[in-house]
Amino acid sequence: MADNKRLNLTSSMQAHQHAAFLEDPNTAPAKVAVKKNPLSKQQQSWLEKTWALLDKSQAISLDVDLVNIYSPTGYEKEINHFIVDYWKQRGIDAFYQGMDENQGNGVARLPGAGDGPTLYLCCPVDSHWTGKAEEDGLQWGDPMRRDNTQPAVVEGDTIIGLGASNDKGAATSIMLAVEALHTAHIPLQGSLIASTLAGGAPAISPENEVRKNISMCQGLIHSLTYGQQSDYALLHKPGYHVSWEEP
Repeated sequence: MADNKRLNLTSSMQAHQHAAFLEDPNTAPAKVAVKKNPLSKQQQSWLEKTWALLDKSQAISLDVDLVNIYSPTGYEKEINHFIVDYWKQRGIDAFYQGMDENQGNGVARLPGAGDGPTLYLCCPVDSHWTGKAEEDGLQWGDPMRRDNTQPAVVEGDTIIGLGASNDKGAATSIMLAVEALHTAHIPLQGSLIASTLAGGAPAISPENEVRKNISMCQGLIHSLTYGQQSDYALLHKPGYHVSWEEP
C-alpha cells in the first residue's frame, strides 16, 4: 500500500479506488513507499539454512520432469497430481483441488504460528502453446522451434522445451522453495500457501474445446473462491522486475 491511510481501507473501498485508477490513470500513485527492514541474525541464519538446501541439479531434473508432462490449458490434472505427490512424498501438507475431470490446481500449505500474515505463492502451470504445428501455426517456425517441443533437452544448465521457463521453471522454483522451507523447519509467523494453477493462459478457449472457461486465470479464480485466501500474494512469471499490484 502507498501509505497508512490506504492500509485502513476495506477491500470494497480498495476495489472502488482501483477502478477509479483505471478510469483516470493520472490519479494512481506513481511510487509505492517501501520500508526496508534489515534481517536479524536469526532471520539471516534461517535464510542461509534454507538456501543451502537448494540444489541446481535437482532443479534441472524437476523442470525436465514438468516439461515432459503435457499440460496444455484446460488439461493440468496430470501435472498437478505429479506436483502434489512430490510434496506429499516429502511430508508436506498438499492436495489436488479439482475443477472438472481434466483441470485442477496443486496446493501445498506450510502452517504458521498464526500471528503473522498469510502469503499466497503461485504460478500457472499450463502451456498456452501445444507444441503441435497444426495447432500453433508457423509462428514457432517450420520445423518447430526446440523451445516449443517435447521432450525436454538439457544443454549445460539450460533446459530447452515446451514451457521450460514460462511457466514450468516458475513451478519448479515454488516446489523447491516449499520443500526447502519445510525441510529446514523454519518457524513461520504467518502461513504459506503455494499453488500451481490451472488455466492461466491469456487466451480464449479454442473453437474445438467444449468448455469455454478453461483459461484467463480460471485456476486462480477457483482457488480464491474455494478457500485459498491470503493477505499477500507473489505471482511467479518470467521477467526482469517485481511489479506491485493491488487489490
